[in-house]
Amino acid sequence: MSVQLKGNFIFAQPGEKCYKVSSNFVNYLQLGDPLSSGFYLEAKIEQNKFVVSSRLFDRDRNLLCEIRENHLEDKTPGCRFAPLPSGGYRIYDSQDRVVIELNLLEPNVCVLKGEFYSSDGQFVARGDDEDLKVFRGPAILGKAGSAYGIVLQ
Repeated sequence: MSVQLKGNFIFAQPGEKCYKVSSNFVNYLQLGDPLSSGFYLEAKIEQNKFVVSSRLFDRDRNLLCEIRENHLEDKTPGCRFAPLPSGGYRIYDSQDRVVIELNLLEPNVCVLKGEFYSSDGQFVARGDDEDLKVFRGPAILGKAGSAYGIVLQ
């Protein structure tokens, strides 16, 4: 029997900026390991702004790009950054497919859109217009100081 937690605020309060992840509202998300050379995605709230850093791969284990605090840093040829009128942004690959989108559902709720793969090609998460669904850990949902909300191994 599985347990589902939906609509909870994890280290976030209603009306504060948060990410919608697995039907919950969190102030922090980490997928993968930022200290490794492989896939990771870290989304946090800093100075009342949505901030994302990540190293993103495709299903064929190819590195697509690296994002450091919302700036496209290392990328494959043809990968490009496009700001959105809502205040979010999209990053496209060389074939104009969306790699990641910072999508604001409303001024204080953000969903990360895209299909996310580990550096060994395993499907990790999918974000659509309403929610980012996490299918594989390691993952951390919510963080306050050294305390974590939900940890998935």
